[in-house]
Amino acid sequence: MALSYMDPEAQEKGISVKVSSFKRQAGNEVANAKINGNYVQSTVALNEALEQGFEETLMLDSDGFVAEGSGENFFRVLKVIC
Repeated sequence: MALSYMDPEAQEKGISVKVSSFKRQAGNEVANAKINGNYVQSTVALNEALEQGFEETLMLDSDGFVAEGSGENFFRVLKVIC
């Protein structure tokens, strides 16, 4: 079961999301990634989105694939089994 930190209205209506100009760096690309966890990068990316009128940011990896949001992971359900 997936839980959301968004309020019910945001869950119902959705939010505005901007693809960040900052790329999510892989753990092996950042010194001390285990310690800093890329939190500063996520905060800067979110601030960029908020300043431009968006509510969230979506970060891509260095290959252009979806990596994560500033405060959450993204996933896609391919098949429901139940």
